[in-house]
Amino acid sequence: MFTQIREFRKLPGNIRYFILAVVLWTIPNCLISSYATLYMLDQGIGAARVGLINSISFGVKTVLSLYAGYIVNRFGRRMTAGVIDLVSWGLYMFLLSVSRSFGMFLFASLVNCVSVIGGVATSCFMAEDVEMKDRVKAYNFNTILTSACSFLAPLSGLLITRTGLVPAMRGLYVFAGVFMTASALCKLFLLQETSVGRKLLQESRGHKNPFERIPGTVRYVRSNGNLICLLGTNILNNLAVTVSGLYYVPYLTRYLGFSELTVSFFPFVSTAIIILSGLFLMPHIRRLHRGLLTGIALHLAGSLVLLTAAGTIRELAYLCVALWAVASAMTGPFLNTLIANNLDNEKRTDVYGLFNTVSMLCMFPIGYLSGSFFERAPWCAPVMFGAVYLAEGVIAARYRKA
Repeated sequence: MFTQIREFRKLPGNIRYFILAVVLWTIPNCLISSYATLYMLDQGIGAARVGLINSISFGVKTVLSLYAGYIVNRFGRRMTAGVIDLVSWGLYMFLLSVSRSFGMFLFASLVNCVSVIGGVATSCFMAEDVEMKDRVKAYNFNTILTSACSFLAPLSGLLITRTGLVPAMRGLYVFAGVFMTASALCKLFLLQETSVGRKLLQESRGHKNPFERIPGTVRYVRSNGNLICLLGTNILNNLAVTVSGLYYVPYLTRYLGFSELTVSFFPFVSTAIIILSGLFLMPHIRRLHRGLLTGIALHLAGSLVLLTAAGTIRELAYLCVALWAVASAMTGPFLNTLIANNLDNEKRTDVYGLFNTVSMLCMFPIGYLSGSFFERAPWCAPVMFGAVYLAEGVIAARYRKA
C-alpha cells in the first residue's frame, strides 16, 4: 500500500490534479448513474424512447467530434476541458433535476453532447508529459481512486427507499451539478497546459479550417494496423459500457427481481474488487496486451453468467458482478495505455476526434435498437452484452498480427 502511495506521488503534478478533478466528477456520477434510466422510465419515458434519446445524442456527438481536435488545439487543453465541462456536466445535471418530459430530457442530453469535445482535451492530460513506462500506472491509479467513489453508491439506494425514486434523483442531480461544476473549475485553475498543447496552441492560430487536418489524420491511422485494432476495440468497449449502463440495472430489478436497495450495494462490492485488483493484481501484469485480452474474456464470462442467472438461479448475478469488476480493473488501464503508446503526441487530439466521430457513428443506432429489444424481451440484455464483448475480443486478439 505504501509503495503504491509513493508511486502515485512520483507522477507529474498535472496527473495528480487531473485525477482529483475526475474524483470530484465521479462521486456524484456513482450516486446517479445506476438509476438514471429508471428515473426516466418512472416519469413515463418508455425504454424505446430512452434509447431514442441516446441515439440522437450519439448523432449530435458525431458531428461535434469532427471539430474536437481543432477546438482543443485552437483554445488549449486546459481551457477547453474546464469551460466545456462547466456546460456539458454542471449545467446538464441541473437540467436533469427539473426534467419531466421527453422534450426536456432530450434538451438536457443535447447540452451534454459537447462533452465529447471536453473528453478529447482531458484525455491528453493522462498521456502527455508522462513517460511511457508510467502511463499504465497513471491509468491504474485513476481507476483505483475513481472506483473508490462507488463506496458511496448505497447512499442513493437508501435515499430512494426513504423518499421515492423521482424526488431522490432530483436532489441527487442538484448535488451532482455542484460537484461537477467544482470538477470543471479544478481543471480550469489547477491544471497546466501540456508542452504539446502549448506548441499546438501556437501553430493552430494560423489555421482557420477545422477540417484541413482530417485527410492527414486518416492516412496516419490507416498506416498503423495496431492502432486500428486498438481503436476498434475501444469503440466496442464503449458500446458495451453504454448498453450495460442503460439496461443492466433495469434487467436486475425488473427481470431478475432484485430490489433497488439490493442493487445499490452491487457497486460497493464491485468497487472493493476493482481496488484490490488495482493494488495487488495490476502491478504484477507486465504484458499489456495479454492483460487486455484477459479483461475482455472476463467481461464475456460475466455476460454468460448473467444470462444463465435468468434461467436458473438469479443469485448467479453476484458472480457476474465479481467477474466484471476484475475485468474493468484490467481492461481500461491496459487499453488506454496501449492506445497512448501507439500515438504520436502531435496527432493525439486529431486521432481522438476522428475516433470519436467513428465511434458515435457506430453507436448511433444502438441506443434505440437495444431499447426496443429490451422492451420486448428483457433477457436480451446479457445477450447484447456478450455479443459486443465477443466481437471486442476478436478484434483485440489481432493486435500483434496487424
